Amino acid sequence: MKIFSHINLSRVIGVLPAFIILVLIFKIFIFSDTINWQKKYSQFSVPANSYPGGDSRNIQLTAFCKIEDNHTKIFKDCYNAAKPIVEIYPLASVPSYNYPDLWVTLYGVFNNFSEDFFMTFWRINALAVIITLFFLALRTNPAFFAIAALSPVTLLTIERGNIDALTFFILYVPILLTIKANILNGFLIMLATSVKIFPIFALPIYLLKNFNKSRKSLLLGFLVVLPLLVWSFKDILTLTENTSSGFKVAYGFFSLINAPFLRDNQWVAFLVLGLFFLGMVFFVFHEKTHQKYNDVEQEISNLDDRNSFLFYSSIFIFGLTFIFFISWSYRLIFLFPAMFVLTNCSSKLSKIILCIIILVFWSPVLGWNLQNLMCYVLFTFLLPLYYRVFRSVFKKKTKI
Repeated sequence: MKIFSHINLSRVIGVLPAFIILVLIFKIFIFSDTINWQKKYSQFSVPANSYPGGDSRNIQLTAFCKIEDNHTKIFKDCYNAAKPIVEIYPLASVPSYNYPDLWVTLYGVFNNFSEDFFMTFWRINALAVIITLFFLALRTNPAFFAIAALSPVTLLTIERGNIDALTFFILYVPILLTIKANILNGFLIMLATSVKIFPIFALPIYLLKNFNKSRKSLLLGFLVVLPLLVWSFKDILTLTENTSSGFKVAYGFFSLINAPFLRDNQWVAFLVLGLFFLGMVFFVFHEKTHQKYNDVEQEISNLDDRNSFLFYSSIFIFGLTFIFFISWSYRLIFLFPAMFVLTNCSSKLSKIILCIIILVFWSPVLGWNLQNLMCYVLFTFLLPLYYRVFRSVFKKKTKI
């Protein structure tokens, strides 16, 4: 009984700092007024807009204009005027709408386009990412909650109000709260995909041996969510066209062509990317020869189903968005599950990868351009893990 009490007390003491940080974030960033908005975030190296929720304003405005008049020309005039937003923030600039239609439909159901209602929507989105990080910390290592929750990446996600936050919540919170997490994996990936498309990059986890038994749940999840998936994917080309890209506050293999100096000398950018690609190939073959990743692969293979899902879905989403897209930095929140899982690993390389991930999250303190470059470093260090996964699948097929 005394031992049980001691364990509970130790657990409470371990969680207490994380809970205090949680309350402070609620107070300072989520449930505070919008006075000194930019100053509050700039202290944490976040390039804030002069008004809250810049990225999700397009949901508010699109829903407003569709209800006002859905005729194409009048809709465009309405969108350019941005009446419910510029009346309060005259200098606001609303980006083109680049989310699946379900978000506009959901927002429009309430038929309320006031600033108070928008801020309620924004706060729900902000709470989603912070609560998800808190549950991740409780499941893995509470000592790292502050590193995650106060990072410039997290605060950028909160400030912009990007729907990646709610997508993050949808994909991971049910997994963190259920006992038999593997039952829900497929359904949650499909549901998250229907609300923001890119979580589909978590699907390679079903190439792993310990997820073979979950393929039925994936099929069932696909069938249940199929109407939402069709609704979301019908506009995928428009969503892609309406999404801007850059180098600063962004990441992705081809983001280098948007870098200072290189954007005006794209042949140099492609030369650098070619050299980087050759470096990655050399790195993988060097690891294949020296087997440096054996220890970290062994640690990860010994994870339970929940932590295995957290780790692999996280690194697959990062790796495949890095290859195929130029994403804004708030999407890096999907690296947090891998970070938290690695905090309980002890091999040398797992610690190195953990340190690189932390540097990705905190390098914006020295400059957001640096974070972009750190993502190239992280992708390189994760490559041997990707290679081992796909090599094992290939070997299995050739045996069959």
